Amino acid sequence: MSTITENTVLAFRQVASMQPVADGAVILLADSGQLYTGNGTTEAILRHVDGKRRISDLATALCSEFDIDPEAATADVIEIAGTLIDEGVLDVVG
Repeated sequence: MSTITENTVLAFRQVASMQPVADGAVILLADSGQLYTGNGTTEAILRHVDGKRRISDLATALCSEFDIDPEAATADVIEIAGTLIDEGVLDVVG
């Protein structure tokens, strides 16, 4: 896996879909049938993943939704993105 930085752009894998639920998200991988659940932070990040926005853009969106400083938001996005890449939900674009 490549290193994730503030300039990394993420996209959903074609087999992955996300559905918001009351306090988070449910993620389905259609090829394996694997289901994942995520908290509100994960849902907020995934809602903004579009294959164009950088990690820094996703962190800015988190700061707008939650009372969190930019450095903590960036660290959270990088950590969650790494997990979702490892699980086959997201890909790095480019």
